[in-house]
Amino acid sequence: MFPRSLRSRGNAALSRSASRRCAPGNQALKIVRPPGGRLSAALYARFYMGYFDGLTASSFKTDEKGNTVFYPWGIFGKGYILPEDRKNSFRQAIKRHMMIFVPLAILCSIIFKIWIAFLMIPLYFFGYGIWVNRQTSGLEVSSGKLTLSDARASSARSHNMATLWLLEICSLLFIFAGLFILISSPQNWFVAAISILFFGFGAIVFWKMIKTKREQDT
Repeated sequence: MFPRSLRSRGNAALSRSASRRCAPGNQALKIVRPPGGRLSAALYARFYMGYFDGLTASSFKTDEKGNTVFYPWGIFGKGYILPEDRKNSFRQAIKRHMMIFVPLAILCSIIFKIWIAFLMIPLYFFGYGIWVNRQTSGLEVSSGKLTLSDARASSARSHNMATLWLLEICSLLFIFAGLFILISSPQNWFVAAISILFFGFGAIVFWKMIKTKREQDT
């Protein structure tokens, strides 16, 4: 056994050594953040998350009584009045559905064939319909309808202007890409036509949302 004085000195030396190693300025344990890490995270939160927030908001509406009404099928179906304790969970569930389905459909169309993505659409809506029937069972049906202007206003309110402009520019680029395919490879006219029609419709929608967002901000 060592004398108590030697043990005390040894413990003190170990404590000082550990303190130096754990000091914020010590290079051995200093965490080096990758360049642009914070900027990348901010851009991700602003564009990616903001995009799905806007998509989600288009399925909800606040009626004249202040109730939150959920329209699972948009302008094509009826709405359900949500209890206060369930409205946030509904929003998060719809957002998760979109965050899974939309990237998965795009990924399948890139890796496989574009018809794979179209095949996924009825499968998705079949599962979505089952979920809607279960979740809305027993909820009060709203007498109000969701109009295109209501959906556009709700979606524009949840988007930020930078995201809307980015989506508008991307839609225009895909339109030009479709035109380029149509001119350079006429045999791929179907893919070109889908790109022009789909993103042409998107460009119109996003431009109207930009105008709506400007009116809301003034």
